[in-house]
Amino acid sequence: MSTENALVTLLREGVSVHEESVDSKRDLDDALRSACNDFIEHMSVSLAGPLLNFVEQCKLASASSNASLKSQPFMTGVSVKAALSQTTDGLADKLGEVTTQMALYLENPATQSILLKPVVRKITRAVDDAGKFISDAVDGEHEWDEGVREQVLSMLTNIETTVKNRSSRQLKR
Repeated sequence: MSTENALVTLLREGVSVHEESVDSKRDLDDALRSACNDFIEHMSVSLAGPLLNFVEQCKLASASSNASLKSQPFMTGVSVKAALSQTTDGLADKLGEVTTQMALYLENPATQSILLKPVVRKITRAVDDAGKFISDAVDGEHEWDEGVREQVLSMLTNIETTVKNRSSRQLKR
């Protein structure tokens, strides 16, 4: 094939150009949003995983019409206390470690606060939801009595107070 044929073919058929526009700012915003959401989810689970699991189990059981929430094995007084005890153990230390690690990479306390506030809100919401589910438990059934209920509600208050106070105190440094 000669060059004349190639030029004639080019002129006759034309050149197809596929133009694509890329919005780099939007792509960067999406990537940042996704990374922040992953961080928030990871921190929530690492700080209060057992509490979040308990609330999720309660929500699933409540949505299911097959069995009563009160009769579920995770709703016994001992099981709830164990989940909350696991959450409470080392919570203040974990929060301190998180804020220390954040300070290494994020110098501005306002930026740290922006990332930590949704974690605190998620845990606080889980505490509120757990309190509602626990208030449905009947004394005298499934290892619940007034003493166990007081201990559990005290643990919930302790978790909420620790998360709110410790996170705000660490960020003020």
